[in-house]
This record gives sequence, C-alpha cells and structure tokens, in this order.
Amino acid sequence: TLWGFCIADCLGLGNNGDVINPYVTDIDINGAPVNHYLQTHPVQIMTGVRAICASDTHAFAITTDGTLWGWGKNSDFSLGAGDDEAQFWRPEKIMTGVYSISSSYTHTLAVKTDHTLWAWGRNDFGQLGNGQPQNMQQVLFTAKPIKIMDNVQSACAAGNSVVYFMNPSYFSLALKTDGTLWAWGSNDYGQLGNGGVSNFTAAYNKASEYPLTLPAVNTPVKILDNVTAMSASDFHALSQ
Repeated sequence: TLWGFCIADCLGLGNNGDVINPYVTDIDINGAPVNHYLQTHPVQIMTGVRAICASDTHAFAITTDGTLWGWGKNSDFSLGAGDDEAQFWRPEKIMTGVYSISSSYTHTLAVKTDHTLWAWGRNDFGQLGNGQPQNMQQVLFTAKPIKIMDNVQSACAAGNSVVYFMNPSYFSLALKTDGTLWAWGSNDYGQLGNGGVSNFTAAYNKASEYPLTLPAVNTPVKILDNVTAMSASDFHALSQ
C-alpha cells in the first residue's frame, strides 16, 4: 500500500480542498495567492504498489503489474501523460512494462522490464538525451515517453529547482547491463564526468548562455566501465 502526507496538491487524493486544514498560502509568478492544503498525517493513496518516486511537486508509483502512474503538477510535462493539464489530482496511467522510475524537477526517466530507457519532460539542456537540437530562443519539451537507449538496468534524473534561475542544472545518468555508465545533459560543474566536452548537434550549448560553465551534452556519452551502482544530486554524481 502507498501512503502520503504533507502538501496535498502532490498526493493524488483528488481535490485538494477536500483534504484537511490547516493550509499555507503561497504567491504564484503572477502575484496571486495560492492555498496549499496540508495532509499532516499519513493517508493511503494506492494499493498494489511495487516502487515509488517523489519529486518536487509530482510523484510516480509502479504497481505490481508494471504499470506506471503519475500525479501532481505537470510542469514541463514531467508526468509524461501527453496532456497540457497543469495538475493531475488523481493518479494518471502513464505507461506499462515499467521496472524503475527516476524524476527531477523538469524531466523523468523510466527503465522498462525489457531494459529500454525512456524519457520525457523539459529538454532545454539536452537532459532527455534524444539528440534534439536546441536554440537560445526556444525551450523544447517532450510530453510523452520517448525511447532513448537499450540494455539499461537503472537510470537517474538529476536536477535542481530552487536555484534554477541562478544557474540551472539538469542532467541524467544511465547504468547499462554491461556495467558501463553513461551521462548527458547540463554540465555546468563538470557533473557529467566527460571532461567538459559538448556533443550538441546545434550551435546552442549551455556555456553560451552561462559563460562560466561547461557545455552541455544532448546524447548519452560513455563515462566509465565496470560500474555496479550510481547516484546523482543537483550538481554532482557518484559511481561505484
């Protein structure tokens, strides 16, 4: 059984106004007040759940039959539901045959039971890894899952939210079944481990906008051999 608590917007319980008080008031980007109702004790969300992933304002669950469900805010299409709805109040079916899931503030990675890697969400720094060309005037998104790689055993979507406008950092890691580690996306602090080389197919790279950072990468590049585990945070990565 899956249980949740805290800000009710992100729990997939339905209309957040039907949960409980007290609530906190926030201000949106237009200066308008937004009420967030608080779920201050654990409440059951779903049954038959095998794996879970909580991101900043959205969440995922994989049920025992391999179905991936998502709910919460759909900013940057990070839920992968192929819809322009800003919020999903209840769990929405995303895809089937899923083994594991990892989600950052802007993008999500899913490994299926056939070891294929799928990605969706925002792609301004190549964090989806599909080689999509970029430009400074356009932010690109993928609203539904797209296949990125084969032979993947685990993946990690990393990225920040709080300091986004200061120096955004969104990148991805994948550990393949042969023990090789692959990385792509933002590389502002060298977190990709590739020596700071860009493989963008277009003129755009992150360093052109943030001159003190290293260029980004928009397709997976091999970093290490003989890796058994990996993990990533906002600005750095570790492998074992």
